[in-house]
Amino acid sequence: MDLGTICKKLDRCEYSSAQALRDDIELVWTNAITFNGEQTWIGENVIKLREITKLKLEHAEAQFSQVRRRALCTTREDTMAQSNPQRGGSESSSTLNLSGDGTKVLTPQMRLHFYFNAKRLRPSEMLELQRIVRQKCPAALSDLQTGDIKIDIDALNFSTFIRLDVHVRNLLVQRT
Repeated sequence: MDLGTICKKLDRCEYSSAQALRDDIELVWTNAITFNGEQTWIGENVIKLREITKLKLEHAEAQFSQVRRRALCTTREDTMAQSNPQRGGSESSSTLNLSGDGTKVLTPQMRLHFYFNAKRLRPSEMLELQRIVRQKCPAALSDLQTGDIKIDIDALNFSTFIRLDVHVRNLLVQRT
């Protein structure tokens, strides 16, 4: 096992659990020390990398838990949309990834399309998008040191993301 193989397995979504990923990473560290020794430059770096990996995985798990809790807390709008197809309850399963419990989840493709579409907005349109986010989910906005404002897509619930995505697409369509 090596880090390149781990990256390929991650890209192909071959890990069934976070523990399986942890086990493979630990195997890499153990093999590096076994074959090179603890007192070598490789062994010393492995000790540092082990600690960094532990902290990164703990941080990633905490973020995942936080996103998962937000996703499980469906809003009243989500519930109403599910029961009323005229309000948007008939989403196509080809654009949604449903988890085992029926929770709607944003796919990476949805996020990527939103990102590229949002990059095409004019400054005034971006300000309008920020205003909508501030109104619907202020926790998703954060001020950067550069003076810019970042929109954290992961902090948005599903219905707010869809509303923003539709808004951005409508702005772009109106230009043509």
